[in-house]
Amino acid sequence: MAYFLLKFIHITAAMFWIGGVLALAVLNISLVRSQDKQGLVALAKHSEFLGSTVIGPSAFLTLVAGVVMAFVFNLGMPFWIVWGLTAALISMGLGTTLISRAGVRLGEVATSPSSGKVQLQPVLKRLTILNIAGLLLLLSAVWVMVFKPAL
Repeated sequence: MAYFLLKFIHITAAMFWIGGVLALAVLNISLVRSQDKQGLVALAKHSEFLGSTVIGPSAFLTLVAGVVMAFVFNLGMPFWIVWGLTAALISMGLGTTLISRAGVRLGEVATSPSSGKVQLQPVLKRLTILNIAGLLLLLSAVWVMVFKPAL
């Protein structure tokens, strides 16, 4: 029963983590395309809140539940666990550094009275590329967790 509870926590937390990252990426793209500078400023502020209250804690919970399952239930360290752990850690590092900084920069550019679409595009492009990279890492972790490939 404990294994299934941990598995439920692990999967549910991963859903919140991936969903939160995806939602922020889509909202960023939508707001820049519409040139809604006020919306971008608001999103930048709310992104920090969402990151610290939903995305960050759910990433941590995903990692902890997965590690506890692996060790308590003697799953060993097969490739799929190593890959999932590595992808999760890289994604967390990416989110807390480069993605976070790019989001802050987007908010700064959006609040500048002289900025327009030309100034926003490079910042958005960087943020979009980083978000896609993070999402692909997370989806690769989900893939290995489901298919459990061996090397």
